[in-house]
Amino acid sequence: MTPATGTSIGDGDLFAERPTAGEPSAEAVRVSGREESEMSRDERERELQELTVDDLHALARELDVSGRASMLKDDLVSAIAEAEETKKAAGEGDSPDGLDAMSLAEGDAVEPLAQTTPRSRRSNKAVWGVVGVLVIAAIAVLAVIWATNDDSSSASSDVGATKGTADTSYTLRSARTEGAIGEIEPEKGVFVVATLAVSDDNPAQGLLSGPAVRLRGGDGVVYAPSSEASGALGDSALASKTLGPDSPIEGDVAFDVPSEAVDGAALIGRDLSGGGGEVTFDLGLSAPAQ
Repeated sequence: MTPATGTSIGDGDLFAERPTAGEPSAEAVRVSGREESEMSRDERERELQELTVDDLHALARELDVSGRASMLKDDLVSAIAEAEETKKAAGEGDSPDGLDAMSLAEGDAVEPLAQTTPRSRRSNKAVWGVVGVLVIAAIAVLAVIWATNDDSSSASSDVGATKGTADTSYTLRSARTEGAIGEIEPEKGVFVVATLAVSDDNPAQGLLSGPAVRLRGGDGVVYAPSSEASGALGDSALASKTLGPDSPIEGDVAFDVPSEAVDGAALIGRDLSGGGGEVTFDLGLSAPAQ
């Protein structure tokens, strides 16, 4: 007689309850519940080989293994073993291995792990990577700004310097550009105004005017003082001062020059006693923004 169904199978495995799709089977729970810290990587992989592909996918999902959906069995085994080692090295405990087997078998929800997962660690690395790029970019911008300021501040300037010929002494008090002096506007582009202090033991002329002081522009052209600007300067104009052996003078002298002549401009003062010498002052000016 043919044995009755359900009585001829000694171990009853045929009628064992199968897990819901996506949940680890009882065998998966048994394997995952072992203390893998006591076995080598190869031993762990051999043990995992005992599971079905569905069971391996369920464990891979619990371990948040990236790319698990497209993995074959050998790939899943290797990835699960590696994920377990990573968790163990990070001190994240034995979850999901330490979870209650019955809870897993019955499909109970697993509480999120408090520790960081491989995915969160990758996210943290990405965030720190972005922060690093932003810091480097900020440093680069500051370096450019510093270099620009350094270049402008390091432009040669003799402001404050005193230079002299045999008998005549010049001190450059200040140098600047002006878009207008009073109601007088420059015809060529901009006024360059220098404040000078002058002394001479034996001046050949009473008024410091004409070619006594000139401006050599950055364009290589030599410019004489502007008479219109000197008139607008009034009492502060150097040309209005009387220079004597015991009467040093100080005042402004203005030059009407093109904007491109401002960069690299230098002031030239000649010897007023007829000796023929001259002194040169670098003004250290930059052309004004248009």
